[in-house]
Amino acid sequence: MRLVSIIRKAHSVLGLGCGVLIALTALSGTILALRPQIERNLNPSLWRVPPISDSRSLDEILAVVRAVEGPPPKMLLLPQEDDSPLVVFRAGQKPEDRWEVFVDPHTAKILGQRQFGTTWLDWVKRFHVEILAGKSGRLIVGAGGLISLALSLSGALLCWKSRAISLPKPSKARWTAFDLHRQVGIVGLIPTTILALTGVLLIFRPYLAPAIERITGPMPKDITADSRADQNQTGPTVDQICEKASRAYPDGWITRIYLPEGPKGSFAVRLRLPKDGNPHGNTAILFDRYDGAVLKESSSRSANRIQRVLWYAPYPWHTGDALGGLGRGVVALSGIFPAILLLTGVLWWSRGFKRGRVRNSASADGDA
Repeated sequence: MRLVSIIRKAHSVLGLGCGVLIALTALSGTILALRPQIERNLNPSLWRVPPISDSRSLDEILAVVRAVEGPPPKMLLLPQEDDSPLVVFRAGQKPEDRWEVFVDPHTAKILGQRQFGTTWLDWVKRFHVEILAGKSGRLIVGAGGLISLALSLSGALLCWKSRAISLPKPSKARWTAFDLHRQVGIVGLIPTTILALTGVLLIFRPYLAPAIERITGPMPKDITADSRADQNQTGPTVDQICEKASRAYPDGWITRIYLPEGPKGSFAVRLRLPKDGNPHGNTAILFDRYDGAVLKESSSRSANRIQRVLWYAPYPWHTGDALGGLGRGVVALSGIFPAILLLTGVLWWSRGFKRGRVRNSASADGDA
């Protein structure tokens, strides 16, 4: 059996066997790529505010949130647009006691709140990442990404090796399915390969960290540091912490602020720098909660090229944020390709299978 025939058989088996998983994972990715637009259009009362130049202080906003009964605030998600809300995450001891509080940053008015992780879009995200099956599901999704890469590479090779195929008139539908399968595969080859590769890196990177660190140096894990200053002194306010972070990176944009937890807890500020593809930013500074001193710092500017590729590039290229709105649009469109490839592949295979059964039946009748 020729090598091309082996590759074609493997392509068919992998596609038919794992196509549903890959297609559903990709379609959920399409929805997630459009999530900001979906949220703003389905829940405008939570996700849209009148664009006003003035804003209230973060300490004032926190005071308003704390005045409402509920678990303590843990994190602030700062708006990136003038017409977007500020989101305060509150969390108690139980997993179900986690809430998102939406606040108008210009008036400090609470727009509403909802339990964290309970919307249908959160369900779609969990399906995309772990098919609703926890750690085992993540590994299955990762395996699906590897198979998707194999299908892309084998499909490209088969397309390159293919020759004109002559089919009888009754098989016009089968020829149409084959042609559409090939055209969609060619158009979607680059984006689907990038999405599969970055997805595999994101899932398996924690397991590969020791090996990657030998090539790139220490990876920027979630940095933590305990406050060490005198606990009897009056600590800095959230706004003062933000001023310190802004002075450290004048061209950066603060995206998140994590509040101290416990006596030794510290402030953590995350910033997005101009060249960061990640909308959340790749720079973090930890401040002592009692005297505001910098405890630890991790910046994307100190990373070398290999570190940027393996640490920082996978997420924004997987979501499309590396190319802004255009990138998210390409990701959303590319998520549809695997479903089309699955349907056309099944149609091609099923009609060929039926024709084979007819030929085998006719041969049996002739032998009789």
